[in-house]
Amino acid sequence: MPLNRKRIAGLLLFVAGVECILGIILAETLYPGYSTAENYISDLGIGPSALIFNSAVFLLGALAISSVYFIHESLKSKLFTAVLTVSGAGAMGVGIFTEHVLLYTLPSP
Repeated sequence: MPLNRKRIAGLLLFVAGVECILGIILAETLYPGYSTAENYISDLGIGPSALIFNSAVFLLGALAISSVYFIHESLKSKLFTAVLTVSGAGAMGVGIFTEHVLLYTLPSP
């Protein structure tokens, strides 16, 4: 059974979701003292598990943007592909621009 464009897009988005969830869970286990009740999820991006978390979120965005081509070719929906592209770019931005970047670029009060 050959993969058509809709199936490829769905597979890319499924893999993106699964790898991001697994990456976040792995980052939580490697971050000593991390609590989902008391810490922000973005704390994983600057702690000892930063490489895992940032890579997982960046890959989520990259796979989402990769799926946009196949979605646009099969559905021809400009609005949906635009929203998915912006969401993917935002996820990639989360993986690149961590709290450290903000802390070093903002002037101190």
